Amino acid sequence: GAQGLRDAEVMAAIAAHKLKTSPDKVIVASTGKIGVPMNMRLIRNGLVEATDALSEKNIESVAKAIMTTDLTKKMISVKVGKASIVGIAKGSGMIHPNMATMLAFIMTDARVTKTELQKALKQAVDVSFNMITVDGDTSTNDMCTVMANGLAGEVNTATFTKGLLEVCTYLAKEMARDGEGATKLIEVEVKHAATQADAIKAAKAVAGSPLVKTAVHGADPNWGRVAAAVGYSGAEVDPDTMVIKMLALSSKEPKIHVDLKKGKFEAVAWGCDLTKGYIDINTKYN
Repeated sequence: GAQGLRDAEVMAAIAAHKLKTSPDKVIVASTGKIGVPMNMRLIRNGLVEATDALSEKNIESVAKAIMTTDLTKKMISVKVGKASIVGIAKGSGMIHPNMATMLAFIMTDARVTKTELQKALKQAVDVSFNMITVDGDTSTNDMCTVMANGLAGEVNTATFTKGLLEVCTYLAKEMARDGEGATKLIEVEVKHAATQADAIKAAKAVAGSPLVKTAVHGADPNWGRVAAAVGYSGAEVDPDTMVIKMLALSSKEPKIHVDLKKGKFEAVAWGCDLTKGYIDINTKYN
């Protein structure tokens, strides 16, 4: 509410002052219990300490600092020509397609126009962060941002776009892998859908199904649960021709393949198994 907005403005003002820039150049992100005001005394002190400690070598410390219920820090760096793209992220609960409770910060020294950057980011997010789910719950808090300083000069647009996709996909999969209480990363691939929308809907429905998630946790090849999820997804389906494969269910990275035999479109979604650990974390969360 109003208090949260005022607190965000204060954070931006403090950071801008320390960095010798203007508040409108500062991106504000936060997470925590919804409706509980932040401890601004701690935040003020933390902002001062953090900006004083800035260097080109402490990105790993930043990736660790933004963790909440995450068990692992999420970070990646890829080369694109003479430039680099570095990404860090947090998120392991309240994760569902449309990003949900996740924060992703991507930085590059490539010289890219704002229009090119926005286009590449949207393309990458649509097939990465927007294709993961942990628990089916979205949140009031999510963001993915890219910052480019241009110091390394121009890079090939196709090369940059491919590199950004690699960064986003890696971070998205790490979120699903690190889902609260999770022991397995589930990959759901849907092929030969009638439309792209159908492929996306079917893949998301299977990855997000509690019955599928518990079946995978128990290494139970219950393909009927997959068929049910595809059926209620809204995708065009013919149960007489659809083919479902559940692979390596006892492994850490089981895969589910669905062939709709309706067209040429495909999509991939990622999720995780549903365990008692998820309940434990979310009944003891502070």
